[in-house]
Amino acid sequence: MDIKIFSAQHTIAKTGSLQAIEKIKRPDFNEEAWIFAGFQSDNGVLKNIYEKICAVFEEAYFKKDEEGDDFDRLEEALKVVNEVIKEDVKELDESIWKDGGFLIAIFSGNNLYFTSCGTPEVYFVRKGRFTVISEGLTEQGKVTELFTNVANGELKDDDKIIFTSSRLLRHVTGNQIAEALQSGVTESMEAMKFILVDDEPINLVIFHIKTLSKLPFEGGSKSKGEGFFKKATSKSASSLGAKMPSGVKNFWNKIASSNWHHKNAAIIFAVLIGLVLVAIFFGLLSQQKNDEQKEVYRTEIQTIKEDLSSAEARYLEGKITEANNLLDRVETTAKEINEQGYFRQEVMAILEETQNKRNEINGITRLSGAKVVVDLASSRDNVDLRGVFELNSEIYAYDNNVLFQILGGSGEVKNIYNLKESESVIDGTIFDAKSEMIFLTNDGKIIEFKDEEGSYASTTDESFKKAIAVKTFSKYMYLLSPEDNEIWKYERQDNGFTEAQDYNSDADLSKAISFSIDGSIYALTSEGDVIKAHRAKQVDYAIKDAPDGNLKGSTKVYTNDKLNKLYFLNPAEKSILIFSKGQNEAYYQRQVVIEDIEEIRDFWVDPATERLVLVDNSKVYEVKL
Repeated sequence: MDIKIFSAQHTIAKTGSLQAIEKIKRPDFNEEAWIFAGFQSDNGVLKNIYEKICAVFEEAYFKKDEEGDDFDRLEEALKVVNEVIKEDVKELDESIWKDGGFLIAIFSGNNLYFTSCGTPEVYFVRKGRFTVISEGLTEQGKVTELFTNVANGELKDDDKIIFTSSRLLRHVTGNQIAEALQSGVTESMEAMKFILVDDEPINLVIFHIKTLSKLPFEGGSKSKGEGFFKKATSKSASSLGAKMPSGVKNFWNKIASSNWHHKNAAIIFAVLIGLVLVAIFFGLLSQQKNDEQKEVYRTEIQTIKEDLSSAEARYLEGKITEANNLLDRVETTAKEINEQGYFRQEVMAILEETQNKRNEINGITRLSGAKVVVDLASSRDNVDLRGVFELNSEIYAYDNNVLFQILGGSGEVKNIYNLKESESVIDGTIFDAKSEMIFLTNDGKIIEFKDEEGSYASTTDESFKKAIAVKTFSKYMYLLSPEDNEIWKYERQDNGFTEAQDYNSDADLSKAISFSIDGSIYALTSEGDVIKAHRAKQVDYAIKDAPDGNLKGSTKVYTNDKLNKLYFLNPAEKSILIFSKGQNEAYYQRQVVIEDIEEIRDFWVDPATERLVLVDNSKVYEVKL
């Protein structure tokens, strides 16, 4: 069978990762080789190995005077590759293969051969049926030789194959992949990109096999498939010698078997004719139904296109809620059509336009490539950050037990304070008036930290009031206590803090989860409401035009007397919502989504530059708004 291979490639390579693909095809050979590398991180060692693999394999495999068939030449080439790189491989840590690996594939005539090491996988779709055909190729445990097993099989018209550097089945199902590969390679790749999560580096190539010429029958007493199976079996028995212990794996055996040649040819022919006639009959019925369904979806696509235009009109009229409702309807219908496999390319374009329109209507800015200031996991085990702020132009981050200082010039990390094992930090803040930091602990103590020295603060009360958050303003410290429905106010004097004064007189703070101060106090509740108090009295205050009507899902409010905005953190959406700060209302301005941070724990805003400093569980980031 003469075949042509169509391919489409999608690659995401992030800083420090290795994602590479090399295609090798020589004019004198009816073969092409594909060599892949996919690793989440690399310091240059893996890239060096990959370059050796490409150079050595090309020279060793493509030899005109080499005796033997395709598999013989592949066997010898892989032995040479393993020998050349064996010293480099010995130096690699076993853990490197948990999130990366190499793969070599050969398309020769109508056969496919491939071998791999690590996480790369190969998926096979024939007549809509999905199969993983790379299982068992990689040896478990310590890797001493990269390529020790080979899978092979015969390709047929309309077969689809995916080579990937990552385990896609963690994110999508086999059925979803099979559905995505129903059209040509370009449409299939667009469909794959839509269903994948682009939160990790990946190499992905889709191959679509098409015959250049077809014959109605193959002559001879044996089918071509039968000859292939016998050949594969004999190769499997001979294995690859001492250096290739597990031998050959015939992937076609996973999805089909052929014993038809043992049956009477006449009976088979009659049965086939009957089946063909039945198939034609039901095929016509199915096609009629399919055409009718297609027309229904064509009408629905026209409707949702009109809804998109209507959403734009509502937005221009200032009717944000109505515009979002229309976009929700468009998205739901488009996904339903896509799941049925109709008009995939057009639906993908509609979904992309819907997302862009939603971003525009809701003032959403999506940022990626946040600068990593420091990864504290490299300096301390089990770090679990809770908060971050700046004092005197230096960044400070803290977890339950340790305060870290990150020096701005060098990025050096100083572990400058350790709590007792029995203590844990609940919240922390800066005390501008004293140029110091304040920390609230789980046992109700206040720790003051200044000039690299920490000490327990005192109060004229027996102890500080129970609280969940601490803030300061001028010479005062405030503790938020939903349990007491109170904000406790303490004045800082030379010899410690005064007794607690009740600040709240009429607000319901029982559901408050965060607060901030700029002279007035803003408290965020678990219901997404904002309570404003000034001089101990609640002020009528409204949140205007919030994307979902309120701030439910937000966990932190942030402002100060140098900022003219209110900032709210929504960890689930990985976003910071920004509102103008008026006397009696806060108007929604925009939302910043930080796409490449898995979980935002806390943030701080530079009032002069609107630079965001953020933390997840172990890293400190910077983002320019």
